[in-house]
Amino acid sequence: FSFNEIKDVSQSPDKLYAASENAIFYKNLATNIIQSKNTIDGLSGETISTIYYSPENKKTLIGYENGLIIVINEVDGKMLNVVDIINKSIPASTKKVNHFMEYENIVYVSCDFGIVQYNLKTLQFGDTYFIGDGGTLIPISQTAVFQGNIYASTVNNGIRRALITNPNLNDYNQWTNIAGGGWLGITNFKNNLFATTNNGIIQEFKGNAFTTIITLPEVSVDFRSNEDHLVITTANHVYLYNTAMVKIADIKKNDIPEINSSFTCATTIGETIFIGTFENGLINT
Repeated sequence: FSFNEIKDVSQSPDKLYAASENAIFYKNLATNIIQSKNTIDGLSGETISTIYYSPENKKTLIGYENGLIIVINEVDGKMLNVVDIINKSIPASTKKVNHFMEYENIVYVSCDFGIVQYNLKTLQFGDTYFIGDGGTLIPISQTAVFQGNIYASTVNNGIRRALITNPNLNDYNQWTNIAGGGWLGITNFKNNLFATTNNGIIQEFKGNAFTTIITLPEVSVDFRSNEDHLVITTANHVYLYNTAMVKIADIKKNDIPEINSSFTCATTIGETIFIGTFENGLINT
């Protein structure tokens, strides 16, 4: 099992979770013990696309390019294969799972066709949102909740917004397109909404529109936030911004002699930065 190409990372206050192509591993930061799970342990042999850990529900969600989701219960180690997306009557090429976002025990699953609700308490799917014009299928890169609304960044169809408490979000008419173009991601960082375009421009939602605040020298490949930092990853840099949106770190690939491949993702736990790479596994600094 190869752990060289890191597809995604997630975290709890005391653990780092990472996904490679067909396996996952996690590191206990208190004991430095690393454990892994692979196809021998029950994971699918398909290609993993994203991972998310829910500290409140103590569950790890693994998303796959073919639409499969595997839920691992941390309490007893049991795995649940969720095949609802695989079984949807939509083109197989549109079923990739791109991102998990949890809000009030509901995970909003961003896929290449739209958004699906997954309840972490009942372990059941809820509604499916096809939010393209006319209810068409469009790829969703990420979602975020901000000031009572859910925002969806799309790969080619702008950013769309709807009231998170609206019971009819499966009706595309309930979604408003508030920005055009293609977007890699969107995140709520300390009650401020940020998004990044496909060409490396970071924007903040102010008033009722997005405004450019940062122009990166290259496109971002991963965009996320946690309690302490906004983390932006490009192929050659990891940028950290604090809660005042002051850049506090710029980790350059060329400054790390142990690696010779590009960055894929990054996150922080406390003052430690964890960086996924395309060929050299996971590093921390």
